[in-house]
Amino acid sequence: MATRAACYAGYAFLLLANILSYHATTAFASVPSFDDGTYMPVLGATHAAAFAAVALRYRNVAHEPLGSKAAGFAAVALCIGFALVPGSCSAGVQPGFVAGTVLIGVGQAVLSLLWLSALPMFSYRTSYLFLLGSHAAATALCAIVLQYPQEWYIPITLASLLAACACATRLRVARPIERTFSSQIADVAPLVGKGVLAVGLFALLSGFVTSLSGQPDIDPDLMQYLVLGISACVLVIMSVPALLFRQPFKLEGSYRVALPLSALGLLVLPGLTEAVPPAIAGTLATTGYMMCGIVLACTIAEVGKAARIPVMPLYAASDTVSLLCLLAGTEAGALTRVYLPGTNAGFALIGLGTLYLVMLGASWLLGRERIPRRSDPQPSPPPEQDARPSGGAASEPADATRLASAPIQIVAAPEPDLVAAAYGLSDLETTVFKQLLEGRTIARIAQDLYLSPSAVKYHTQKIYRAFDVHTRAELAAFMRQPRLADVAPAHSTDALSPENRAFAPETEAFGRQCAVGDDQPASAPLAVTRANPCERLALQHGLTDRERQTLELLALGETVAAIARALDVSENTVKTYTKRVYRKLDVHSKQDIIDLCREG
Repeated sequence: MATRAACYAGYAFLLLANILSYHATTAFASVPSFDDGTYMPVLGATHAAAFAAVALRYRNVAHEPLGSKAAGFAAVALCIGFALVPGSCSAGVQPGFVAGTVLIGVGQAVLSLLWLSALPMFSYRTSYLFLLGSHAAATALCAIVLQYPQEWYIPITLASLLAACACATRLRVARPIERTFSSQIADVAPLVGKGVLAVGLFALLSGFVTSLSGQPDIDPDLMQYLVLGISACVLVIMSVPALLFRQPFKLEGSYRVALPLSALGLLVLPGLTEAVPPAIAGTLATTGYMMCGIVLACTIAEVGKAARIPVMPLYAASDTVSLLCLLAGTEAGALTRVYLPGTNAGFALIGLGTLYLVMLGASWLLGRERIPRRSDPQPSPPPEQDARPSGGAASEPADATRLASAPIQIVAAPEPDLVAAAYGLSDLETTVFKQLLEGRTIARIAQDLYLSPSAVKYHTQKIYRAFDVHTRAELAAFMRQPRLADVAPAHSTDALSPENRAFAPETEAFGRQCAVGDDQPASAPLAVTRANPCERLALQHGLTDRERQTLELLALGETVAAIARALDVSENTVKTYTKRVYRKLDVHSKQDIIDLCREG
């Protein structure tokens, strides 16, 4: 255990070296004529190019591509790079300086991917605490390093990188990998896409504000201490929920916490407080990049573990997007700084404008749930209705018969196991599929199956793609279609196969309407109420039509946004209906309604 702990401690040494030589140029503070304006852009571009190369080169492999040999290659590249950069500065050889910077960037990128690929070996909470602990150790070590003379910085940085390389050679990533990154990208992208864009947005903001508010004459040691202090505060904020409540941040929570922290940088940017250097604005803006980046790394590990794909190409693709956004923000800040008047009013305008863009991004990425709305054709009447008499009195028995038989037909629909087999679902996907039909929440399914919520979301996404639906309501409506439209006999998997879905356009809308309950009045026959628990509860507790429709959709596990779209009302109206339903049924949560309907 001690040997394993010492091995994983190597990631803290990598982060320490990155603090000194990647996120800042503190390591080269003693080098005369060091070209900071060339070093940082070249290093960032090298990282992005290396990540993009790994993502493209290994997108079709079914194993983690880089191993212990890659750690040895990184060690050699770093040694040569740290020899070329100081030597080229002293001799004034620009090509040698650029070549050394490129080698340092390649070595750091390879080491970063090697360490991140080990995260799927842990649970989400363990990965979360591992990253926080490594960052905390690196922050403490950096504070100690700053006490030494500047001439010691380069040897200490190189020694830290070599220690990280040595520990990386002992990493053993042993987990089942059955698929390639490219084959699962369609299922993985919806789960991590918003997270990648959220981190990219913070990276864009960080690069822009850092470049706009930078001061060339600021003491690098003072700036490094300020950065360490802010990083320590962020680590404490992220550690509290994981340690005290055993609930680490998810992406949505981290974004909402990171947004006000990053906004502080926009308030410092106009120079409201002369005692605080303007360069600290960039550091404050970087807090969101740091917080969401840590949470995204844990999320990618969970998704890769659930999908059984190598995570290294996924990490490489994610980091490529983030770095490109960072470089774009840095260049935009540099250009804006040239043409922006050096006044508080000008900085305030830029700060408020940037904050407005961030708020727009927050509302789009992690605000209201976006549910694709499909354009449904007008439902065609069932065949029995074509021969129905036109007289009002004569048509009442037929209508009553249709209403009485509809719920019974829903109950007699093919078993979920047969449908799952017809669509080629795996055993685990079949289990998730049946629990989705029961209306259980993602958290409840994860608890029952001993899976992470990310794994359940991944399997849910695959199920939706298999049935060509987008929401749980559409999935439930599809299960009602064959019997409602009388297009297939009960328990017939042939009619449910993907090749025999010519009836889908006509029956899908009709099935969804029946799922909402528009065709069933409150005075449905007793046979209907016995077969439909929601209808029985609605009659028993005196629910209105809208409250009954809300109850049925809540029983399917739908969100407020989904119910609002299904009923074509506002979300506030749905919340009002939901409160009334809770009060009349004497329940307190959606899960209580799901359990109540299942018991009924």
